[in-house]
Amino acid sequence: AAHFPHKPFLVKPNRGGKGAGVQLFQDAEDLRQQLSQGQAGIASLDGIMLLQQYASPASGHIVRLEFIGGQFYYAVQVDASGGFELCPADQCEPGEAAAAQAASPGSNGFRILKDYQDAAIPRYEEFLARNGIEVGAIEYTEDAAGDRFVYDVNINTNYNAAAETAAGAGYSGMGRIAAFLGQELKQLTMADPG
Repeated sequence: AAHFPHKPFLVKPNRGGKGAGVQLFQDAEDLRQQLSQGQAGIASLDGIMLLQQYASPASGHIVRLEFIGGQFYYAVQVDASGGFELCPADQCEPGEAAAAQAASPGSNGFRILKDYQDAAIPRYEEFLARNGIEVGAIEYTEDAAGDRFVYDVNINTNYNAAAETAAGAGYSGMGRIAAFLGQELKQLTMADPG
């Protein structure tokens, strides 16, 4: 961290999931002090910790792009004002938050951006294809200067039912995955009918 050129920075546990354990530090001294005081509850499944440049979202939001069958499906705007745990899955919501979300769909910080256009989508699709990722998500934010930072690639993904409901008919990540897998199965059985 003392040699990392970006300040502030994030410390992320490798494969932490849900943004769990991601912490913001102003500099290496801040990290050292918190570690020495036992306050930086950092843990990683494999002992690997990642340092990452922190890009403060100018709008207070990040954008999560969902891909199914290697193709862009939809974009979700996510309120990042509450920290780094930005998991869209319904299971990530604590009981009271889940109940409030069910009562008022779309009020949970996740909103599908209808008719989303982005010139970078073909590049993201190409990246996913090169890495054999058929279902996943790419997350980015933009800072005050308008610079984009792609900071996360999810190779397993979740969808937010409340955001899909609020967006209206035609938005179902799980439905689209089922259709994609059905096509895959059909191709397999046609190739090997025995």
